[in-house]
Amino acid sequence: MCEYDRFCEYIAKWVEWFDSDNSRCIVVQVQHLLFDTFVFKSLEKAYELSETELIGGKEIKMQNQMLHWFIDKNYVKSVHMDIRRLVDRRADVVSLTSILDDMKGEYSLLTRKNYAKKLDCFEGLSVHEAKYLDEISSIATEYEPGEEISLQKASPFVTKYNKSERFHTRFDSLCGKTSQSRDLGDVISSEVFKKLTDDLERCKDLIKGPANKIFMHNDKKKFHADFFINYSDIFEANKKLSDVVKYIALNLLGDYSISMLPSPPTNWHKYFDRPILNKKHFSEIRELWQSYSKELNY
Repeated sequence: MCEYDRFCEYIAKWVEWFDSDNSRCIVVQVQHLLFDTFVFKSLEKAYELSETELIGGKEIKMQNQMLHWFIDKNYVKSVHMDIRRLVDRRADVVSLTSILDDMKGEYSLLTRKNYAKKLDCFEGLSVHEAKYLDEISSIATEYEPGEEISLQKASPFVTKYNKSERFHTRFDSLCGKTSQSRDLGDVISSEVFKKLTDDLERCKDLIKGPANKIFMHNDKKKFHADFFINYSDIFEANKKLSDVVKYIALNLLGDYSISMLPSPPTNWHKYFDRPILNKKHFSEIRELWQSYSKELNY
């Protein structure tokens, strides 16, 4: 089997692990995690908006506080297990970490030449540059001086050249090269894998504190004091995790179709009713959803 065929075989395996019809693939797991977080954010916002009543001289939320504590506790447990599963390093699991390890094991295949061929890009631009400039000049003659030139109706050659130029520029950043120093034998830098691995470890670290508070009650000095969970660490872990997934999809798998936006079910808002959410707060929950969607898909 030639090198390119081996490369395609491994890419196909990684894509199947990453994004396939299997409900346990990486993308489906992350989408479920992100959607769970949106639901939790909605419930948290609903509780924040809920009215209070005066009991024993204290302002107490009128919505069911025990229910919200139960939701908080189980969300922390769920997100902890979900992220741990996604960053697990055991050889017999499919996780983000195991995919990166598998890629590093076939490091020599991750070349500019193989990716260019797989993505149907020109392997080199210089040999096509003269033809490209001629076609661009020809298109420009159809426009008035100063008028913006549109390439939407450009020839297949121009479209492929522009696609190839974007690919090579992106691959330069993956291997530490420039347009002057690039070579077909360039491979993705080991620093890329180190950065992604460090980000996954950071995700695990970010959920460790909240999870330990829920699981272990591990702060002896404050054992007799109430403790409060800082959910911002969990939300940061989710965001970082989605960024890692998008980076791998775009740069290591060359898959532009993967979307990390967790789509809500039809009429999703009907499930948020008393004692969880007052109907007058629906508009604010919709705004929260829009903000969350932009955050994940910037």
